[in-house]
Amino acid sequence: MSNPAWLMFLTGSSVEKFFLRIYIPFDCKFMVAQKNGQSFILTEIYNVGKNMPLIINHYGTWDANGTNCSKGVLYERRYHLHGITLRATTITSQPTVVLIEDETGIQSVSGYLGDIWTTVENSLNFTTAFMKANAFGVKRNDTWNGMIQDLLMNSADIAISQLTITLDRLQVVSFTAPILHDRYEFFLRKPKSSEITWKEFLEPFSTGLWFTVCGAIVFLSLILTAVNVLGRRYGKLEANEHHKYTLCNTLFYIFGIFCLQGIEAEPRATSGRLVWLTAYVSSVVLVAAYSASLISYLTRERELILFKDLKGLLQDGSFRLGVVNNSAEFDIFEKSKNPLIRKLYNKYLTRRENVFGSYDAGVEAACSSRLVFMDSSLLKQRDLHNCQLTTLPGESFPVTMTYAMAKHSPYRAIINNKLQKLKNIGAMKKLETLWLTSKVQQLNNSWDVVNFNNVVPLLVLLTVGVFIASLIVLIEKQWFKLKARKH
Repeated sequence: MSNPAWLMFLTGSSVEKFFLRIYIPFDCKFMVAQKNGQSFILTEIYNVGKNMPLIINHYGTWDANGTNCSKGVLYERRYHLHGITLRATTITSQPTVVLIEDETGIQSVSGYLGDIWTTVENSLNFTTAFMKANAFGVKRNDTWNGMIQDLLMNSADIAISQLTITLDRLQVVSFTAPILHDRYEFFLRKPKSSEITWKEFLEPFSTGLWFTVCGAIVFLSLILTAVNVLGRRYGKLEANEHHKYTLCNTLFYIFGIFCLQGIEAEPRATSGRLVWLTAYVSSVVLVAAYSASLISYLTRERELILFKDLKGLLQDGSFRLGVVNNSAEFDIFEKSKNPLIRKLYNKYLTRRENVFGSYDAGVEAACSSRLVFMDSSLLKQRDLHNCQLTTLPGESFPVTMTYAMAKHSPYRAIINNKLQKLKNIGAMKKLETLWLTSKVQQLNNSWDVVNFNNVVPLLVLLTVGVFIASLIVLIEKQWFKLKARKH
């Protein structure tokens, strides 16, 4: 009766008397035509609720010259609900729905979806009586539970929460216009690097660049040696000086330059100084790039995630998978025909300790144990205090979330109309900024600390170098002693 438009010709009775015990749904387009001389008077009628009086509005006249009717679409004429009380079932799901309770029960709701609902409530002139649900609602043994059951049993008119639109739910309830387009992701405690990485001082440059640097040192050493030899033979500046630019010495000189060390043995010839300048300029650029990359690498916390997707989770075996019971996430695993999803369900979600009664319980378990918890990406906006979570980069599921209503609810269309207006004027965007994107990470004024493990390879290299140098000194000492005895 709600979809078509009805026109009834009424004679011999008043509209109030004829429709005294007849319920005309709020979203029904019902017109009554009553003859008045050579024309008809058109009256629009509806009831806001079953136990509320009939609303009678003059719509226009109809005669031989046509109609003279009220302008505007349906919900510009029916723009409020005359103080009716709607029954709402809800459940906490931060940051979208936050329940404001006292000893008498739920007084109101906050959060992103909660504030949107409060705005709709004030704009359409109605009130809401809240009841707390025990679950979101899934089908078990042909019986629904949670908020979906409340709608089916006519205990509530609307479910206020981040309900995911699923095929099963669409068959038994109606949804308002989509509000949230989100993704389900898989969260686990953020691991920190505590291992000693022996190659980390080589990581800033690629293998090819390291070979290029070594080649440049050898090449510049050869050039400098050749320039010095030719200068001693054909030039005058270094002809009478001690030959200090042998290939062995030059290799140490150029290597020292690339380590930004000052070298006392500076060439006197212009050709040699040009080689010297080339080595210094190249070394400054390379060392600056290397230092910047190395410092960034050492102070950055590196995530050592053992797996990247659900297949890796199954193969690893050291982590558990957890979801909220009686939720759309649980349904994804329980009803999926994908072989990988079925294996994960059978291995993890048939065990009670991996199925949680609330999202808060699941998040707490992910923070305190080796658990991968499935939740919407909105979890990233929550303040988890000392818990840092990361996500599996290779897995996510797109979802659409909004309010749910009883099938054929007469209030769905006017609520959709108001939601669209809130979207058009930017009110939803403002609330989204407040609840979903305003919790930015605060700037950290403390220094990034380099851990001891980060410099262990450098300390080992230093120790080995000192040991080898000491060993060589002892060998040289013994060698010169033996040589002195022979003489």
